[in-house]
Amino acid sequence: MVYGQVTKRTRDQQALRQAAVLGAAAVWLHQGLWCKVLGGDPAHREVLASVPGLTGRRAQVATTSLGLAETALAVLVAARGRRRWVAGLQTALVVGFNAGGLAVGRQHIAHPTRLLARNGVFLALIWSSVDDAQHR
Repeated sequence: MVYGQVTKRTRDQQALRQAAVLGAAAVWLHQGLWCKVLGGDPAHREVLASVPGLTGRRAQVATTSLGLAETALAVLVAARGRRRWVAGLQTALVVGFNAGGLAVGRQHIAHPTRLLARNGVFLALIWSSVDDAQHR
């Protein structure tokens, strides 16, 4: 009986981790494909246009390129999201994007505190998906 309970608990933990992985992948897909590549949220381009040298067409190209990279990251996360290095990569990107956005494009971020709170929850989701058995 105890063995069966441990197995069910392990299966439940694996299912929750997989749900967290797919949730994180969905966030990257939304942010990359919808918000940047398809232009669903113009604020993303406006923030990038705040970077010196990225005005007009360059800002659009940078936004689309970043969106494609985030879309590719969604695929990586869906495939390998339970690995510690993938969580570390996502953490570095989220921190970098937040720091850069707040440093150069804060005027285009309507609620910076809310942005940081949301991303804190997102990082908790990412790290909750890491499987301790996955060391690579």
